[in-house]
Amino acid sequence: MKKVILLAIAIIVGSYFLLGNVVSGASGDMVGVPISFTSPKDVWLADFSVTVTGGILQDISCNKTDFSAISQEENGCTLTHNEYGVKEAQVAMLYIELTDGTLNVTVTGKLQDYYWNDVDGAEYVVGDAISVTPTPTSEPTPTLTTPTPSVFVPMGPTQVTIELPRKMNQATEKKEMVSIGEVIVRCESVYDGGKLAVNVFDSPPGQLTSQYTSLKSNFDLRPISLGCNNMTVCLPYLESEVSSAGLTEGQLGLYEFHNDSWQDVTSFVNPVDNQICGKPVGFSPFIVARDNNITPTPSGTLTPSPTTSITSTPANTLTPTPTGYLPKSGTTQTTAVFFGVMLVVFIAGAFMLL
Repeated sequence: MKKVILLAIAIIVGSYFLLGNVVSGASGDMVGVPISFTSPKDVWLADFSVTVTGGILQDISCNKTDFSAISQEENGCTLTHNEYGVKEAQVAMLYIELTDGTLNVTVTGKLQDYYWNDVDGAEYVVGDAISVTPTPTSEPTPTLTTPTPSVFVPMGPTQVTIELPRKMNQATEKKEMVSIGEVIVRCESVYDGGKLAVNVFDSPPGQLTSQYTSLKSNFDLRPISLGCNNMTVCLPYLESEVSSAGLTEGQLGLYEFHNDSWQDVTSFVNPVDNQICGKPVGFSPFIVARDNNITPTPSGTLTPSPTTSITSTPANTLTPTPTGYLPKSGTTQTTAVFFGVMLVVFIAGAFMLL
């Protein structure tokens, strides 16, 4: 097996390098060279490009197993780690065809923590060539890896920047397409004009716990010199991801990681346009998820209580006292006879006087 001379350039301003071991090789050989990093502190973002002399960079394979790829160029990668608290990891593999002379691999870029601050003392490492494959011709045909087809057709990029001009007395609303749909940002008052960086990831953030059932796609929102009062954001979601997570659209919530915990900032869900909206309390990771600690109210059919049949008590029937006669009372009958006798005596007396 043939070997290759591998040399990494020393550190210069704004770049991180480490000298690799020196081995021998021949023109036309294909070598694989790993790129990794070491850091005294936690690294979240790796952003780098590669320059090769003494060889032809045929392909670069970003490590998408342990990282999320924000973007991949012909000679570099922009990656975020799937876990928080990483101090060293391999970020890519270079596939280089050797030419005449000495092979030099230069890595330039930056390493940042979760808050996008450059990490002092961090550096990229160019490793030894781990394989040498003799190429039968001077112009080898590169091996192309067929990508796994996506479950959806991308509508836009995974990273956009939304610009909001200064408007103190008027609401400002902007829309941008990303890979899974439309992002809407609305500020009721923009007191400092600036930009909002929106990143879309297809792997869960490191802060996610088993308390939440999250959709695969999640977001990171970062302001750039932006001052906004009363902001509303609407983020897209895919119905296929809702089904894959075993959820329904009615169970979705918008959660923001703020003050070391996930906070529910949901305002409403728009199932027609597949968007979920909320009012963020800051700028940080966002997930579309269900909080498994919240027991939903059952939405079964409500059985109405049977109507109580009230039977009215019939009104008492009053039996009127019959008219036309008096009760048979001995006292009343004696009084009537007495007045009858007196009337006869009075009439008889009157005739006698005549």
